[in-house]
Amino acid sequence: CQWFKNNTEITVATDTRIEFKEDKTTNEYFLIIKNANPDDMGEYQAQLTNAAGLIKTKKSKVTIQKQPTFIKKPQSITVN
Repeated sequence: CQWFKNNTEITVATDTRIEFKEDKTTNEYFLIIKNANPDDMGEYQAQLTNAAGLIKTKKSKVTIQKQPTFIKKPQSITVN
């Protein structure tokens, strides 16, 4: 199974946060992105090839929102 982001092949050498997994009992393939960030947004697609030919999945659009942050640092207060 080959994976593509925005029509460019993804490899483990390209990004060490990327992991490919395969479940041979169910013939399912997984693309795992550890610590995803906004740079990982895009269209992802898998491509499989065997003796019968080539098949591509539909493209899946991935969006990532930034983690919430405090605008103003919370202050400790004492309540009597």
